[in-house]
Amino acid sequence: MTVQVDIKDPAATLATVVDQARHGEEVVLTDDGTAVARVVSVPARKPGDRPPGGLFADRIKVGPMMFAPTDEQILRDFGM
Repeated sequence: MTVQVDIKDPAATLATVVDQARHGEEVVLTDDGTAVARVVSVPARKPGDRPPGGLFADRIKVGPMMFAPTDEQILRDFGM
């Protein structure tokens, strides 16, 4: 169900709007009768919901140079 709330309504606190969304309501914020925003709940994520390898596993590629031995001069430059 959609609920409309005017942003100038003093009873329309953020906590009230969020609570309505948390309970499944779609809250449309209006300004003088014109819709300006929509507040909806987001599904809770569980730790196991992440894809294998993390959220960016399909976008980040690590080349073989990452695992190559580090040059001694580079180690000295970094004080190692």
